[in-house]
Amino acid sequence: MDDLSPKGRDDGHVFDYSKITENIYIGSDLCKGGVCLIHGEEFKALGIGFEINLSRENNELPPKDMEVGYLWLPVTDGYAPTQLQLHQV
Repeated sequence: MDDLSPKGRDDGHVFDYSKITENIYIGSDLCKGGVCLIHGEEFKALGIGFEINLSRENNELPPKDMEVGYLWLPVTDGYAPTQLQLHQV
């Protein structure tokens, strides 16, 4: 790797996603809204414009320059959001 290569997290973070429907993907987070130095361009190429963070443990505050929409909707692992949570959004 040369000195001009983008520097990103070197903690095993991988670009992992599955296409659920024409407009919905599930998988990796957006690494701060498309500014991820590892794979932000790949998310942009997919046309991803919104991130829903379902992690109860990690409420990551999106950066001010985030290029996509962001919502933290905390749910317990293995469970879906409740109807009340969905109506509050």
